[in-house]
Amino acid sequence: MLADRAELGAVLDPELAGPLAGPVNAFVGKVREVTAELRTNGTNIAIGSAKLNLRIKKTSELAGKQSKLASDIFESSNQVSAAVDLAARNADAINASTASHLEAVENSYRELLDVTDRVNRISEKVGGFAATVAELKDNSVQVRDIGALINDISDQTNLLALNAAIEAARAGEAGRGFAVVADEVRKLAEKVKNATGVISDNSRRIIELVSSTGDETARIVTDSAHAKEVVGKSATNFASLVDALRGMGNQLNEITASIHSVHEINAGVHSRVGEINDLSGQVSTQMEESERYSDELRGHTERVVDLGVRFRIAGSNVDNMLEAARQFRDEIETYLTGVAGRGVDIFDTRHEPVPGTNPQKYKTSYDQIVEQGLQDIYERMVQQVQGVAFCGAFDLKGYLPAFLKKLSAPMTGDYQRDLLSSRHKRIFDDMTGKRAIANQGYALFQTYVRDTGEVLCDMSMPVRVNGRHWGVFRVGFPPDILLRK
Repeated sequence: MLADRAELGAVLDPELAGPLAGPVNAFVGKVREVTAELRTNGTNIAIGSAKLNLRIKKTSELAGKQSKLASDIFESSNQVSAAVDLAARNADAINASTASHLEAVENSYRELLDVTDRVNRISEKVGGFAATVAELKDNSVQVRDIGALINDISDQTNLLALNAAIEAARAGEAGRGFAVVADEVRKLAEKVKNATGVISDNSRRIIELVSSTGDETARIVTDSAHAKEVVGKSATNFASLVDALRGMGNQLNEITASIHSVHEINAGVHSRVGEINDLSGQVSTQMEESERYSDELRGHTERVVDLGVRFRIAGSNVDNMLEAARQFRDEIETYLTGVAGRGVDIFDTRHEPVPGTNPQKYKTSYDQIVEQGLQDIYERMVQQVQGVAFCGAFDLKGYLPAFLKKLSAPMTGDYQRDLLSSRHKRIFDDMTGKRAIANQGYALFQTYVRDTGEVLCDMSMPVRVNGRHWGVFRVGFPPDILLRK
């Protein structure tokens, strides 16, 4: 910050100062040389400090991102560890369950083999029973046929007995005894006939029952054969299932072993990730401290530069730039005071965003009114003062209502192009801009790296309208202006 500036170009007249003139003039000359050297060294330090500050800020941002990523990785590693732990427990449970199920299935398989054997024996017995039923049917048919034969013999005997009785009757008394015998034979034949009738009926019933039994037995044999086939296939399928379960059990054992191996490896990785996370946090903290120290260094270098320009060296580029900036600043104050006198609210801070602009632009109630007048002043300064890269008046929020013509091009939609060539009506609230706005002294020198990557010196002076702080007038120029003698 600059207050009253002492002139180092004046010399004492020997005739007026007498013997003191020589030593004083020599001392002033030496101070002038030291001041010039101070300006040069201070500027070089400021340039290096600005570049260092930018690098540290970017590194700090990267360190912050790295710390965030490390924290996210650590959190993800926590989740992975939990998932691996759960997977290991589940694998153990599945392995144990599979082993238990395999044992149960093997027991069921053995029982199924026993059932298969029983079904085979039953099928064999049913086959033998069917043969027995068939034989029984044949025997019953034979009994029926024999009964029919006996019945025929009985009928013939009865007929013979009847004929004998008739002949005995014809013989009279001589055939009486024969007639009695014939009658008994006839009665016996009738009894035999009745008995054979019962035998025939029973045989027919037995044959019907045996036939029905044979049919049922045939169906049983068929069903038994089908059951035997089904049980056989089931046993075969069960054997395949048991083999598959055994194979799956072996695979699960391998998987479980692999999961436990992954669990151990992940535990080591998680530990390393934890160390990385801790180190990233430490790096981020140290970078934040470095950024703070860099800001302090920047402030110190600015004060060194400030010391160098507190003394005025006639004809130097720095002093010429300061004087030119003061003159144009005064012209801006006069212009804004005149606009305010017409009833325009130049202190309007309601910055309304302009839709569809990127970088974002804003408008106020006065920006279009003052745009041409301010731009004309800026253009004259750039034309008249050698080395000026930009100049502009910013309000207390960093709003730039007007700028140089070459930097006030219409928006194209190309961000990088608009960032460089359409800078008017934007708000510049970076640290350099805030420090310039906060300055209430004569002038403030800053060295910084612009968002375009260009290293510039920024000289700012407060702008007041009717005694009220409106904003700041900033002039940007390359650092070599300060280095030129």
